[in-house]
Amino acid sequence: MKKGFELTDGPWDGCRVGDGATVDESVSWGRNVVLGEGVHIGPGATLYDNVEIGDGTWIGPGCSIGEPTMGFYRDRDGYDGAPTRIGPGGILRRGTVINAGTVVGDRFQSGPYVAIREETRIGSDCSVGNNCDIQYGVEIGDFTRLHSNVAVGSGTRIGPFVWVHPFVVFTNDRAFPAFFKEEPPVVAPFCSIAVHSTILPGARLGVHTIVGAHTKVGGDVPAFAFMDGSPAENRIDCRRILHKIDDKPVQPYPWIRHVDRDYPWADTPAADRRVEDWVPDEWKDFL
Repeated sequence: MKKGFELTDGPWDGCRVGDGATVDESVSWGRNVVLGEGVHIGPGATLYDNVEIGDGTWIGPGCSIGEPTMGFYRDRDGYDGAPTRIGPGGILRRGTVINAGTVVGDRFQSGPYVAIREETRIGSDCSVGNNCDIQYGVEIGDFTRLHSNVAVGSGTRIGPFVWVHPFVVFTNDRAFPAFFKEEPPVVAPFCSIAVHSTILPGARLGVHTIVGAHTKVGGDVPAFAFMDGSPAENRIDCRRILHKIDDKPVQPYPWIRHVDRDYPWADTPAADRRVEDWVPDEWKDFL
């Protein structure tokens, strides 16, 4: 498909395709699908009802966008999938499944076989690595990166500029499967959570918390803490940590001083970069 067009009858009622979009002939369509200019939809992908894909986004083979929620299986005749939006400039790799009612920002990237449940909100410039599982109602801020095999429990709130490393688990229920009370964790901006760590129900990690590998974190954690152990303990203010690299002492934190990578502070001299300047107002209480 090389030029924009609109479908107004049959099973593709209300669908619009922007100029320069390419759609493999094996793609399955629902109603009211909107594809921006230059979108690519790969073989075997499924676009359910009420899906909008922004300009230039690449949808890989076998992806499912607007995947029906449990409501469909309980009432197939009355089900109407909530709108699903993927922003412009994204790359969704093979087998990514995004449920109906999820909104994903600009320039999003997913690895193969990512699953994202309904009512989730993901900001711009985020990436989610292969085999990640994000449950319903999760909030992820701009420029946050999840590496592979991360499990995010429902309702978890993760701020912008967060790094989550492989095999981290965010939990939300102290008495599962009794379901007495859901207590999703909250992770403030600039945190970095190392491999195989568990964020326990009700945990509140302050700005720029550093979590060591294989650590179990619960409760309220102050800003700039270095949490380590099981159960976790606050070992030191991370800004006091020194590493020796090539026999030279290096202060790795705040990491904002060492990492540009298309972040909005890239043009600010490293010595002038302050975490506090980039914490959104709604997260100031976590400083």
